[in-house]
Amino acid sequence: MKKIVELVLMEKEKEEKLKRKLKGIRKDIMSTKDIAKRLRKKTKEKEEEE
Repeated sequence: MKKIVELVLMEKEKEEKLKRKLKGIRKDIMSTKDIAKRLRKKTKEKEEEE
């Protein structure tokens, strides 16, 4: 019985770690999207100035 509980807890820990990794990856993706948007704005502004 004790081993089953330990296994379940270990699985839950693995899930939590994976969820945290996913959150980090999502944040990275969002920040790269923001960077891309800013770059597009800057290039548009430069084109309009010329």
